[in-house]
Amino acid sequence: MIQRVISTAAPMNALNGLIVTPNPVVSNAEIQFNLDISTMVAFTVTDMYGRVVQQIQPEKYATGQHRRTYFSGFLPAGIYQITAETDRSRRSCLFVKM
Repeated sequence: MIQRVISTAAPMNALNGLIVTPNPVVSNAEIQFNLDISTMVAFTVTDMYGRVVQQIQPEKYATGQHRRTYFSGFLPAGIYQITAETDRSRRSCLFVKM
C-alpha cells in the first residue's frame, strides 16, 4: 500500500505582527515586529492620501522579535501608515503623530 504524506503546516510568512508604540507619537516611536526567518525588511511611511513620506532603507534582521526606533519629529500632525515588507509578506499599521 502506498501512502501520501500531506503537510498541513502553515507556510512561513516571514513577518508577523507590527506595532508602533507609543501611539500617538510625539517624536520617537518604537516599531516592534517578529520574523519567522532571517530576512531583509523595508519600511515605508505613507500619509492618509497614500503619499509616501519616507522610505527606510531595507536592513537584514535575524529570526525573532525586533524593536527599532523611528524618529517622526519631521512629520506634521496627522494619521500615518507604516508598512513593513519582506520578500514573503507585508504588514501595516496606523499611528497618530501629535
